[in-house]
Amino acid sequence: IALKVADIGHLGEELPVHCRWLGVLEEEFFSQGDREQARGLPISPLFDRTKQGVSKSQGGSRSEF
Repeated sequence: IALKVADIGHLGEELPVHCRWLGVLEEEFFSQGDREQARGLPISPLFDRTKQGVSKSQGGSRSEF
């Protein structure tokens, strides 16, 4: 539950803060995808740098307003 709250807590912040946290979250996802790829594992959804990340995949996010 704490992870989920941390994941969505930035939505209540001002837009520049929200965008910064979204960038940090996306970089963390991409880093995990890089590690998965280096180990020969399939890359988890949204963790592949060559595809759209979380910032482009979640329609209706605050950054679109």
